[in-house]
Amino acid sequence: MKKKIRNSVMVTVMALTLIFSGTTTAFAVEKEKTDLTPENIDVRINYKKGENILGGDDTKDDIYNILIAYDNLDYSYEAAAITWDTTNLEYNITTTSKDGTTRNIEVTNRSNTAVKMTPTLVDPNSKPDGVEYNVSLNREDATLWTSSNSSTATQVADGSKKLEWGKDSDNVDNLTVSVPAIGISSDAIDKTLSNVVVATVSLSFENAGKEK
Repeated sequence: MKKKIRNSVMVTVMALTLIFSGTTTAFAVEKEKTDLTPENIDVRINYKKGENILGGDDTKDDIYNILIAYDNLDYSYEAAAITWDTTNLEYNITTTSKDGTTRNIEVTNRSNTAVKMTPTLVDPNSKPDGVEYNVSLNREDATLWTSSNSSTATQVADGSKKLEWGKDSDNVDNLTVSVPAIGISSDAIDKTLSNVVVATVSLSFENAGKEK
């Protein structure tokens, strides 16, 4: 009876030896050290773009995304004083702004390519009677375009600007529109103006390429 037990134990040991010997790990590098100095093993990363990208590759195309944010370009004025001109026999109306005379326009290029933006002022098809006004389109302290009731829209300076691509680049442009005051003729003293277009800001864009 004891002999059978011993044989069984030997078979089990042999089976375990076969199992563990079959799971030996094959390492890429083996180095045998013969001293106790530190061993440094670098951790490295490799990357390759690849030729077939699932979901498409936007680097091969120009993706346009331009954010235009601007204040309400409606300007409101009221008569602050009305005086009788005894020489010219007419009323003189002094107006005041109700909500400021300057508005802001911000353009941000969020495309994956640079764009060239050119702002202009465009006159309406017809101008209102009895109203005097001046409109200017500006960048910082420079006036780019002007328009008035008595003249056509005129370019003062070249306002074209390259908006770079990439969030760390010069990809934002800030413009202002100013209507400093308006004048009302004596004949139009009782006239009510509502949403009358006196000028249009036009922003045109061109592809400026991906090279900075």
